[in-house]
Amino acid sequence: MKPDKLKRYRFATEAQWNACLFVQANRAAKGVGPFAPYAPFGERHDTQGAHAPVVTRTGEWLWFDNQCAVYRLSPDDEKPERSAAPAALTHARRVVATASGLWMSSDDGQSLQCYETETLTRLVTVDFPGAHVADLARGEGDSVFALMNRQGVWQAARIDRRGQVIGTVTFEGVAHARAFVYLRRSQRFVVLAGEKHAQLYWFSLAGGSALQRLAVAALHPCFTAHVLGSDGRDQVFLSGAEGEEFYVTVLDAEGNSLGEILLEAEATGLTATREKLVVTDRRGLLQFQPASAVPEGTAPVQCRLLTPVLFSPDREDQRRWLRAEVQARLPEGSTLEIAYLATDDDAQRNRLNAIATNAALTASQRVVQLLSEPDLLRGQTVFYGDRTQDAKTFAAKLFDVQARYLLVCVTLTATASATLPQMSELTVSYPGRTLMEDLPAIYQRE
Repeated sequence: MKPDKLKRYRFATEAQWNACLFVQANRAAKGVGPFAPYAPFGERHDTQGAHAPVVTRTGEWLWFDNQCAVYRLSPDDEKPERSAAPAALTHARRVVATASGLWMSSDDGQSLQCYETETLTRLVTVDFPGAHVADLARGEGDSVFALMNRQGVWQAARIDRRGQVIGTVTFEGVAHARAFVYLRRSQRFVVLAGEKHAQLYWFSLAGGSALQRLAVAALHPCFTAHVLGSDGRDQVFLSGAEGEEFYVTVLDAEGNSLGEILLEAEATGLTATREKLVVTDRRGLLQFQPASAVPEGTAPVQCRLLTPVLFSPDREDQRRWLRAEVQARLPEGSTLEIAYLATDDDAQRNRLNAIATNAALTASQRVVQLLSEPDLLRGQTVFYGDRTQDAKTFAAKLFDVQARYLLVCVTLTATASATLPQMSELTVSYPGRTLMEDLPAIYQRE
């Protein structure tokens, strides 16, 4: 008698991970893990004022002072080089770097200008008659987005490297927009708008109505927003003041709080890459590195993953599922929880799929709703980290689950002083039948 081949749903590649829902998960590095909190103290470079920090494609940091000068700091240098810069650039509130050069908006908000990165020679001017440009952000490829008000309507115009407008989207329900950023992984705009009661609005790449909004006062009771920035991919940074204290609040792409940094003075500009956060103030520039371990006195950091609804075909012996396995590095002070939700009801399966694919909700909202569904079989297994730094396989048994439909939820948590855990692969196995061949191939591995 030929034994059944073991079948698996596998999640390890970018395409496979994209089928899952994530909450506060950092996918910038290889694998999945919580976002690293930033170290509380930054490395300072004192200059005569500073604003409009920007990083070029070569990794060089630039910022401008109040004396018509630009500062350049290469990755291998300890001190920046100072040189003269065009007055227009030194007056810019924000500068955006692309492969074609450095983009900024004019003082009167009537045009965009692009300067060559090394010589700071002006290359392109894009005029917007009848409109006022409030901010700009890096777009997909070698393009930029300009946030503008045209006859009372707030829009984002996409401009290519030649200065041609290649698309425009409208933001509905927004008044007094002040700044915006674009997150390339989720293809979302985040707009800071409002005067007395400022709010953050999330819009899809197509614009239209806001997907969600967040009152700035919800971040701190008396928080006044000053500067909005991002890493261009997964994180949003909002600097502001509460009384006489100044902060940078860190949010993920859906507005979930990832922590905050106390500043010495009011920020005049901020931007980030995967490796660091840069803040300018009246004294110069500060560079904050992600902490190698969760700082003492900081709340635990966590991320969560939820698979799509998985299916196991009928068998004569009524066995359905075998185990869920996670390949992960789990340092001391961190935990890994593997939980499941299961049902044998087709109507309930359809309801779960409808929630999981509801584009009107954020991934965080969908996960909360799915985990709150009543009448589901539930179970969980928790693993604790140790001093071993190598990746291991952690397996949760699913032998007792006889329902056809299954969702697996994985949660990684790190407490104060712990280094961050990271998951590289998730597999859910069951005794296979030929019906498996009808399922998507990217989730299978024999």
